[in-house]
Amino acid sequence: RAPRRAGQTGVLPEVPEAIAVEGGRLYVGTRAAGGHDDGDRSGAGPAAGSDGAARLSLFDVRAPGRPAPTGSVTLDTAEVGAIAVVRAFAFVLVDRGLAVVDVKDPRRPAVVATTTFPVAPAPGTPWHPGALLATDDGDRLLAAHPAGLFVVDARDPLQPRTMGLDAGTAPAFGLARAGDVAYATRGPGGIDVVDLARPEGPAIVATLDAGTGADALAESPTAIAAAGTVAALVDGDGRWVVALDVRDPRRPRRAGRTRLAAFPSTHAGIGVAGGRAVVALGDAGLYTVGIAAEGAPSPPSGPAEPILPPLAHVSAAPPHVYAAAGPAGLYVVDTASAPRRVVGAWRGEVGLPDGSVRPVAIRGVQHAAGHVYALTEADGLWVFDVRDPAAPAPIGDPVPLPRVDAVGPLAVREGHLFVGAGDGSLRVFDIRDPARPAAVAVRRGFGITNLAIVGRFVYATAVGAFNIGHLHVFNATEPDNPRYLRTHDFDVFFNRLNGADGHLYLSGGYGDLAVLSLANPAAPVEVARLKHMVVGRTDLANGRLIAAQPSRVEALDVRDPTRPRRLGALALPWGRDDRVGTSDITVAGGDVLLLRHEAGLFSFDEARLPRSARVDRYLPLALSGGAATGGDPDRRGAAGPRSAEACAEPAPPPAHVTFVVDTSGDMRRPFGAGGPAAQTRLEAAQSALRAFAAAARGRPIAVGLVR
Repeated sequence: RAPRRAGQTGVLPEVPEAIAVEGGRLYVGTRAAGGHDDGDRSGAGPAAGSDGAARLSLFDVRAPGRPAPTGSVTLDTAEVGAIAVVRAFAFVLVDRGLAVVDVKDPRRPAVVATTTFPVAPAPGTPWHPGALLATDDGDRLLAAHPAGLFVVDARDPLQPRTMGLDAGTAPAFGLARAGDVAYATRGPGGIDVVDLARPEGPAIVATLDAGTGADALAESPTAIAAAGTVAALVDGDGRWVVALDVRDPRRPRRAGRTRLAAFPSTHAGIGVAGGRAVVALGDAGLYTVGIAAEGAPSPPSGPAEPILPPLAHVSAAPPHVYAAAGPAGLYVVDTASAPRRVVGAWRGEVGLPDGSVRPVAIRGVQHAAGHVYALTEADGLWVFDVRDPAAPAPIGDPVPLPRVDAVGPLAVREGHLFVGAGDGSLRVFDIRDPARPAAVAVRRGFGITNLAIVGRFVYATAVGAFNIGHLHVFNATEPDNPRYLRTHDFDVFFNRLNGADGHLYLSGGYGDLAVLSLANPAAPVEVARLKHMVVGRTDLANGRLIAAQPSRVEALDVRDPTRPRRLGALALPWGRDDRVGTSDITVAGGDVLLLRHEAGLFSFDEARLPRSARVDRYLPLALSGGAATGGDPDRRGAAGPRSAEACAEPAPPPAHVTFVVDTSGDMRRPFGAGGPAAQTRLEAAQSALRAFAAAARGRPIAVGLVR
């Protein structure tokens, strides 16, 4: 009734897609970066250091509090799905069929056979892990796959044979057994009832329609599980859990349904035992629901195991971090505990005129004096009392503001909150009474994307025509009446900024890092520029600039800001974050806290950067479909997934690199109106060469240039 975490594996270098537990062993199927068409939004394919292949990893979980890796094997596929263990063989769904792995020796699992399904998934069908269900004798497997529903003859694991049971018509998502029948969920296609008792093999004997009508069991069923006379399924991408009366297994009846989450989850799993359903939602957490053959499921208790959904912004107030989680709301993380843990969360809904509800989507947060000010996507400015971090509670009425579609910038000075609103304006609120923020000033027409306060001045970034950048300067000596002073223009735009020790550091945009002197704070002057840094947010500590890069954290010596110098980098277990521009980084209490939008909350000792740092504390994120991850650069002979310790050093460079440069056109012509005017294709190639030269770190690399 109250699940609790008993143990946790080390940080996996890949995305776990499916698990199975059998005989004291945990089997984990993981995929590398870029495995999903819908997950690799950058279009760059697998991350650096990954061969793009999926993997099956084994753990000894006889002592659940201390799961121990035993072995792993690479699968010759980019996708990995459901796992079933039968007679010391692990059957694993892959992109076009099934892989068979001999796991008699858990230290040396080996792929011994593969089989291809008669049809492939329809074009445009997104990958999902599916499900596998073995018959009592283990001779046959029922496979729910993106290509349809299949039967696998597994009597000889070295020569599995497959046939299409209902292939190519609609994807199959989940499988559950009740008596001598199985239920296969087909999303909007409904639920198939499969007779498992036929001597000649399983066959579909009925299809139960999906929809919103009174006779429909569910709208779009995915994960399903059954035990005894009751079954439960996840409906509507995790928004609902539905209880089914299966006392007559061939004629299941909907007993009722209960609202589970206010927002969808790409990944969902469910199990049923002892009159309760345990539901794992990738973007919401682990819930428990009471179910019975009669009546609707009980209201969910949970999340029993809170997890972090994809985040966009954090505000640190040691020992806590307050995180904006979009439609998932507000999360509070204890940064002093080991491991990191969620100690409080809030999510809310607002009613709409048509009677429906909408989740309150939080895009930016700022902590000040026991309160968190939250900028929402469409519901204005909210204030939360967080003096009890375990129970953040909204106070007062939300303050109406224009819609915010990206990260909402906020900053505090002398009892006033400065906000970059969704219409690009600068807005100032008197927050000396936190429950009643009072609007005192508005400055419109600046197109503000982010802001920072240094001393008495507000600096705000903006993007102009042709993607040139602007830096607006305001004098906030009188916070109720900030005065616009001037605008500084750049050849590229910036959308992240950080100021300290008389200098301003601009990043984001197209990848440059600019340093501006604030000797005259009313008129900043650029004194240094590093090209192609691809930096997200930055923070300063002890004369070093800590910068979030797509695959690592980089430290720069800025004791002389006019000559910033790279000191070194810490590679992270994930090879790339497709939202590095919105990743957040802050230095608090000697810890570097790095929030990566689709990977997790990492922390490490600032004093140990750059050479000896290790990711020693980590709170995983719920992976929302497309978490970009990296993998082991050399998978051959690997004993298992790498831990955070093993991932801390950058991967070794390749032995040979070939660059292909298109010189068919004018090499001086820019990429186009959407790109920076100064960057040509030739410069891009030169930049790539420099990057590989830097990556070599003194080791020889053979380079070929094809023109």
